[in-house]
Amino acid sequence: MAIPKLAPCVALLIGVSCAHPSYHDGSELRGAPGLWEWRPRAVAPELPEPPSTLVAECRERRERLAAAVGGPSAVWLEAAGTDGEGQFFQSDDFYYFTGTEDADIGLLLQVDAAGRLVKETLFLPPHDPNWEAWNGPRLSPGDAAEAATGIRDSAELGELGAHLEALDVPVIHTLDGLDESPEHLEVKARERGAPLRGAINRLRLVKSAYEIQCLRNSINITTAAMRTAAVEIQDGGTEFALQGAIEGSYLRFGSERRGFASICAAGGNAVTLHYSDNVDTLDDGELVLMDIGSKYRYYCADVTRTLPVNGRFSPRQRELYELVLAAQKHAEERVQAGMTLQEMHQLAVEYFEDAGYRKYFTHGLGHWIGLDVHDVGRGLPIEVGSLFTIEPGLYIEAEGIGIRIEDDYLMTEDGPVRLSTGFPREVAEIEAFLEALH
Repeated sequence: MAIPKLAPCVALLIGVSCAHPSYHDGSELRGAPGLWEWRPRAVAPELPEPPSTLVAECRERRERLAAAVGGPSAVWLEAAGTDGEGQFFQSDDFYYFTGTEDADIGLLLQVDAAGRLVKETLFLPPHDPNWEAWNGPRLSPGDAAEAATGIRDSAELGELGAHLEALDVPVIHTLDGLDESPEHLEVKARERGAPLRGAINRLRLVKSAYEIQCLRNSINITTAAMRTAAVEIQDGGTEFALQGAIEGSYLRFGSERRGFASICAAGGNAVTLHYSDNVDTLDDGELVLMDIGSKYRYYCADVTRTLPVNGRFSPRQRELYELVLAAQKHAEERVQAGMTLQEMHQLAVEYFEDAGYRKYFTHGLGHWIGLDVHDVGRGLPIEVGSLFTIEPGLYIEAEGIGIRIEDDYLMTEDGPVRLSTGFPREVAEIEAFLEALH
């Protein structure tokens, strides 16, 4: 039964696919000719190194956080915890400021009255050869911790209380509280949650050149995985075969993991917005919706395409698809820095209202992307250097049709740049791509 799939697989391996640029300068949004072209190319994307090191990035972020919270004060951040079983993933906030992937550790920052970071101490478990024999190396206090993180001072976790006793600041900013705080630090002396959360959200919203390159790489891995998986789109194929091809490609192409549960929804399953069972078959005449995103150095992409199983859109499918695509283009041509995501959402709402399809558009038009697929910064306006999605959709249960088109954008001084150009979105390009595979 595998023989019919050999020809398209061979074609894919020798490079019968669509070329896409590693970088996109936004000219497509500004009326220049489309960048999609046919030529033999390697399937795996290029992944340029970011322009700076993670250690340097994190040092600058800690200094900016100190300036944002002001002083005199202190900031306490905690890593994610673990029970020692399974693969560990760091909390986004702690990773953002330290770049470390060790569990159950903490960071104490001391800020002077001018908002300068005057001392930073990483609190780590003591060196434990028995623990490391089972779990592998981890940071412990000393020169190795400084070399790995750029944080000058480190101490054992058991010394935290003494460090807090020695602090002479009116406020300690925390997200989750200080379980080991000494008795003389009253609750009123700690600012939990909102002040620190707001400062971190604003910092994480605008991406550095390092972060933008990580996100470009994640996006290109995602679209390359989607192209690789598309060979499975045929009558009698399965949603789980798509998922397997996508998530296997993530690992082969340089991603450490998926950013969220892959959605591979055939036919009426696509009406469920976060469908992720991925157990059904693909049938001739249906559409299949793939909403996927890889993680690259913790940064997450989010791209959606809706494709015809038999390679050709029916007249009704094409009508609805073109409407969704037009709504996306309507929004991307009008969104600008200073707008909120809610204001951007209204652009699509008005478009679908004019077309008579408003009731079938049942979710928001976009969200921030970064370390999380729905990144922090709710309510903040779009700024130059922020990254977000534009993802209109229509979901008509009576017809068993769900269509979503989602792309990732970087806001620049000249307007939005669509970064996820590695998979086609125009009807003719999609049909030509699928025909080349099959």
